Amino acid sequence: MNSSDPDPLDELVVKSEEVEGENRKILAKLLIPHVQIDPEQGTIYFVKQPSDLNTKEQVLVVLLAKLALAQKNQDITYIATPKYIEEVSGLPGGTVRPKLAELIKQKVITKSSVGYYIEAKNLYKARAVLEHTIS
Repeated sequence: MNSSDPDPLDELVVKSEEVEGENRKILAKLLIPHVQIDPEQGTIYFVKQPSDLNTKEQVLVVLLAKLALAQKNQDITYIATPKYIEEVSGLPGGTVRPKLAELIKQKVITKSSVGYYIEAKNLYKARAVLEHTIS
């Protein structure tokens, strides 16, 4: 292969924080019933009582919203700390951390050295968890 030729494998490469094509529609569909985001302020607002979701679903919605924020404002990270999830969801840390562990065990989310996130490639897993909450 000539060095000036594009690498055909580049079409397979996706960064964990990049949400493109159909995945953008999936992300929006999962979030619209639950939250609104303000990319300029970097904030997430639940549009109805988060108690309409179980605690695992609330944690997942916050992580999905964080991913959506990062798509709209590149200065915002898609990674959330447990403290951030507590603040946005209103859930206590003793509830958030076990739910994060459960979502990791189910391979829906990923843990890094700085926090938790959902990779674009795992949006279908998030959809399976939240399917009953969307119309």
